[in-house]
Amino acid sequence: MVSEFMPKQVETVRAEPGPRMPVMSIAPTLICGCPFLCPGAKSDDRVARILLERIKEAMKKHGLSSPAILVVDHGSPTAAVARCRDQVTSQLSALIAADAQDSLRPRAVVGCCMERRDGPEYDFNGRLLEQVLEEQSVFQQGDVIVALMFLQPGRHAGPNGDVAQIINKATEGGCKANVVMTEVIGAHDLLVEVLTERLGQAFRPAGW
Repeated sequence: MVSEFMPKQVETVRAEPGPRMPVMSIAPTLICGCPFLCPGAKSDDRVARILLERIKEAMKKHGLSSPAILVVDHGSPTAAVARCRDQVTSQLSALIAADAQDSLRPRAVVGCCMERRDGPEYDFNGRLLEQVLEEQSVFQQGDVIVALMFLQPGRHAGPNGDVAQIINKATEGGCKANVVMTEVIGAHDLLVEVLTERLGQAFRPAGW
């Protein structure tokens, strides 16, 4: 896992001969609930705000109304990753509820994963995207937006990627909903802001 691989690589580089290097550390995660790192002693909701903008863009582009929303991430063998998705899903619901003037009135806001390992020890991932689309009635009719919690399209979140194929399989089966995907969260101005902030929180010049 990255959380184990990166510290080992940092120590390897630090031990190599050569000019003195800055102290290296791993930056806090993009989705951070630590009040000591977030302005106003609140958890950082900027990823949720990006998703909200992507959802509104999808609604306008496709002419949708009262959609059911699925926040989908890749899925992970690490429980902390699933907790991040669940935190963003809760933040998204709160942002929608707080905007009384907004026309977005979703029928549901639910988190799920694209894939996961088998076994009850990985149940923290929640339900699979395909399971939700095929088994939960609120996502089998009307408009459904799959909010992509992915940085870049790649082979998972691209136009013909794994997520799109899961959606196609569901809609060719028993799911009668009009399902659309949002754009990924990469390249959004808020994401650049978060990355810049995390860099400042992690980087210290030599001698500090």
